[in-house]
Amino acid sequence: MADKKPDDQLNRALESLLDGLEKSKDFMAEQIPIVVQELIVWKRVWFTSECVILLLIGLLAIYMMILFVKWDKLLPSNRENDTTKNAYVGGWVLSSLTAFCSLCIALPIAFYWASMVWFAPRVYILEYISSMARGH
Repeated sequence: MADKKPDDQLNRALESLLDGLEKSKDFMAEQIPIVVQELIVWKRVWFTSECVILLLIGLLAIYMMILFVKWDKLLPSNRENDTTKNAYVGGWVLSSLTAFCSLCIALPIAFYWASMVWFAPRVYILEYISSMARGH
């Protein structure tokens, strides 16, 4: 009799554990499609807004480049050691670097991810899962 009591307790514990696992499996099967859909919607908004912001930054930087060229021509320097010319050149260089980085480097990367989320969401999910598995 003493031998059956621990076995019964063990069987009940195992049955309870298996029931819990079955319920959690059912819950996950119901919730995963919803989570994946919400992730896709979130990433669509994120990458699209990132593209718009980078495009606006690049266009603003180009506009600033044009302004620096116009200001340099409108305010000619009569003095030889005038530092105003250096400020305009520095502003133009900074604006051109900002335009280059936002339009030629960051925008194509953001556009790549935005187009993947919009046009190939299953491929994006696979990439997302593989990057999470690698720890990135």
